[in-house]
Amino acid sequence: IPMYFATLLHICQACSPARTAKVLPGHSPMSQLLVQRFLEQASRGDRTLNNLDIYEMISPEEEEAAEVLQQAGEAALSPSNGNSTMRKPVKGSKSTNKPQTPSRGLGKKASLYQQMRRKVDNKDSRGGNVAQQMVVSVEQKNQEQEWVYFAAAEVLTHATFRELNPEDPEEGAAQADADQPVKDALEDAFDKYPISKFLAALKQQVQLHNENRARLTDFFMQVSAKFIWHCWSNAMFRPHFDTVSNLEVLAELTPFFLRWPNEEVQHLASEAALFAGLHRFASVTNYLVDNYRQSPELACAMLTKALVDEEAVLRPRQATQFLQTSIELLRSRLLSRTGVHRLVIGIQIGFLLDHPEGFCAYMLQKEHELLGKLLEQMNAYSESGTVKMGIVVILTQTVGTFYKPLAELDEFALRVLDLSASLLEGEFVLFFPVLHQLALLGGKRIKAPLLARQLHMRVARLLEKSVFQLETGEVKREAWEVENEEPEETGPCLSSRQKLQWMLAFFA
Repeated sequence: IPMYFATLLHICQACSPARTAKVLPGHSPMSQLLVQRFLEQASRGDRTLNNLDIYEMISPEEEEAAEVLQQAGEAALSPSNGNSTMRKPVKGSKSTNKPQTPSRGLGKKASLYQQMRRKVDNKDSRGGNVAQQMVVSVEQKNQEQEWVYFAAAEVLTHATFRELNPEDPEEGAAQADADQPVKDALEDAFDKYPISKFLAALKQQVQLHNENRARLTDFFMQVSAKFIWHCWSNAMFRPHFDTVSNLEVLAELTPFFLRWPNEEVQHLASEAALFAGLHRFASVTNYLVDNYRQSPELACAMLTKALVDEEAVLRPRQATQFLQTSIELLRSRLLSRTGVHRLVIGIQIGFLLDHPEGFCAYMLQKEHELLGKLLEQMNAYSESGTVKMGIVVILTQTVGTFYKPLAELDEFALRVLDLSASLLEGEFVLFFPVLHQLALLGGKRIKAPLLARQLHMRVARLLEKSVFQLETGEVKREAWEVENEEPEETGPCLSSRQKLQWMLAFFA
C-alpha cells in the first residue's frame, strides 16, 4: 500500500491539474481503496499495509498496454539493439575494480582483553537491545501508517481540486459533466465507508489524547484539519459531510483543533468552522467566549454570525455573553479596522432583527448596565461613520421603543446624554427622536442633566441652521426653472421643515 500510494502521489504532484482530474479518482475501486485506508488509519489501529487486491484493479485493456510497454522497454535495453548504451570491456584494458582491503588492516586481531570485554557488554545489553528494537519497530510502523493516512488524503485532495470560472457558465457546465465520473466514484466510496466513521475515529483519538492514553502528532493533526477543510470547501465532498450528526461531532472536535499549538491547524480549523456554520453550536461559541484573546478575529466573525443568523437557536443570556465578549474585544483593541466594522454591523443587525426574540427589551430592562458599557466602547471608535450609525441604531431599537422613566435606568440615561453631543451633529435624523423620547418621558430626572450639559443650546444652534436652510431653499425654489424634477434622496432623511418641527416639539 505505501508503494502504491507513493506512485499515486507522485502522479498528482508531477502531472498538471487538468491531467490529474481526468485520471484520479474517477476509478471507483481506487477511490474506495483511498477512502478505506484513510478511514482505517484515522483510528490508528493495527492495520496491515499489504493488500494484494490492488493488482486486481487493472482492466484487461490496461494489462495488454502494460505488456506492450514492458516488451518495448526490454527491446530497448537488449544488447542486440544498436542504440544500446551498455559498454563492453575493451581488450587489453586494465580493470578498474580493486579488491577491498580488510576493515581491520592486514594481520590485525582483537586482543584477549577486547574479546572478553565485548562478550560482557553483549551479555549485559542483550535485554535492552531487544526492548529498543521493539520500540523502534512500533515507532516505524506508526510512521508508515501516518504516511499512508497523509498520502490518501493528499491524493483525494489533489484529484478533486477544481478552479471554476463563475463568469463563464458554459465552462462550468462542461466541467460539471467531466466531473460526473469522479462524483460517482466518490459517492460509491462514501456509501461503503461513510465520513461519519472517520469523525467517530477522530473523536476517539482526541479522547484518548486528552486522557493521556495516546499521543497525537502535529503531522496527524495537520492532515486531519486539511481534509476537513477540503471537505467543506469542495462541492464534491460537501454533500457527504453536511449532515446533522457529522456537524455535531465536528462541533465537539473544533475546540480541540483550535487549542492545538500549531498555526496551520488553527487556521484550517477556523476556516472549516466558518464554512460549516458552527456558530449554531454552543460548544464552539462558548469556547470562543472563553478564549477570545487567542483568536479574536474568529471570535468576532462567529459571534456576530450567531447574532445575525435567525436559524441559530439563541437565548437572551447567550446573546448577552456575546455582547460582553464584544466589549472586551473593543476595549483590548485586538481587532483590525475591518474586524471592528464587522463587529459593529453584526451587533447592529442583531438589534434590528431583535434576535433572539425580545432581545432589545431584555437588554434595556435587565442588562442596561452592559448596554451602556457597549455604547461607551463603541463611542471610542466614533470617528468611523459605520460605528456611529451602529450606536444610533442600537439606541433607536432600545431607548426609542422600550424606555420608561424608572429609577434604575437613570444612570443609563445619563450615559446616553453624554453621547448626545457627537450624535446630534452626525446622526440627527435617527438620534433626535431618541433624545425627544428621553425628554418627553424622563421628566425632571432627564431635563436637569440635559440642561447641565448644554444640549438645549446645541439644539438651538441646529434650529437656527435649519431656519436659514429653509429660507435659502425657498428662495432658490422660486428662482429654479428646470424641467427635471429634484432627485430624491435615498435612506432616512428629514427636510428642513421636518427638522424644525422636531426641534420645536423638543423645546415645548
